[in-house]
Amino acid sequence: MDPELQTAYPERLTDSNFRLLELAIPPIEDFLNASVRTSISCTLTTFSLDACPAYECISYAWDEPLANREHVESTALVNGVETTIAPNLAHAMRQRIAAVYAEPYRNEGGTAWFWIDAVCINQADFEERTIQVSIMHIIYRNAVKVLVWLGPDPDNELYQVREFFRALLQQYYQMRGHYSYETGFLNRFQHHSLEGTNPPRFEAAIWRATVRFWDRAYFSRSWVIQGIALAKQAEIWCGPTWFTRQELNETSYFYSRSQLGITLRALRYGTSMMDRSYEGQMLGFMPMRFQALRNIIAGDRSEMSVARM
Repeated sequence: MDPELQTAYPERLTDSNFRLLELAIPPIEDFLNASVRTSISCTLTTFSLDACPAYECISYAWDEPLANREHVESTALVNGVETTIAPNLAHAMRQRIAAVYAEPYRNEGGTAWFWIDAVCINQADFEERTIQVSIMHIIYRNAVKVLVWLGPDPDNELYQVREFFRALLQQYYQMRGHYSYETGFLNRFQHHSLEGTNPPRFEAAIWRATVRFWDRAYFSRSWVIQGIALAKQAEIWCGPTWFTRQELNETSYFYSRSQLGITLRALRYGTSMMDRSYEGQMLGFMPMRFQALRNIIAGDRSEMSVARM
């Protein structure tokens, strides 16, 4: 083994232990002045699966989503050894550090330990990777929380999407119970929104931002979606904006069952526009695919054909 890797990963893991990392929190002045590619410092410690401190998992897509892809590598200091990490992971780790400064109350009684696959597993050791992948479901299930990182949001457009999601669900709950059958309720809710008789109204900018949200790489990868499906508690982060797993699940369920995306495009722009509308197709399809992948992870194999589309 490379001497530097030997320092970061002194022993091979088994199927009964794993590594956790502790992120170093620098002075806020240093953090604010640092480039995203400045080395992030963390310490790795090995624990037994049956005797470990409380920890959080950071789940993310290994490659950059959409137009945010970068070709310049980032680094992290792992047990003092400079280690190459993906830019998307560097953004995720820095966002987690930023949360400590921005909302310190969110970390009261929280955890100092984290599990991140790319750092906690020796990626140069094929045997260790194979062993650790086989117990990932246990690692995710035992975490006190999973932080899902969707990627940077330089224009902060996901804040608008989050507020739209919340307004949508508020209307959903207000109207629920007025109709006997779920399908009838969804159709009725759909027309209320389209007619403008109840908020939320559909603005073009929010519409496009919602499409970009569902088109992020995370939602098409079954091996990262397990971070949401298996977690005791999960928060979904995109740039500085975050929302709960319940909000994501209920919104994706609503979109997939009501086919709101496709229907809205058809009613506002005509059938021919619906046929060629990327936005309409994505909002009708991606939430359904996300739901299918979650069901597969939970054991329902009947959704396999949808997930493979």
